[in-house]
Amino acid sequence: MALCLDGVKEMALCLDGVNEMALHLNGVKELSLCLEGVKGLALCLIGIKELALCLNGIKGLALCLDGIKEMAL
Repeated sequence: MALCLDGVKEMALCLDGVNEMALHLNGVKELSLCLEGVKGLALCLIGIKELALCLNGIKGLALCLDGIKEMAL
């Protein structure tokens, strides 16, 4: 998963059941998701406070994307 975010150059995450996910969230120009084996994907994109992913074999993934202070798996 590559995220091009405000103040964030690049973040790569290899996640179970996810081949590739590219998010261009600066104004949401493009959203490209390969979601094999992914039950649900919830995006709160207004101000990008939180990104919550329900992924195969992963209970929860919480990203604080405001400069990425925390990443909890």
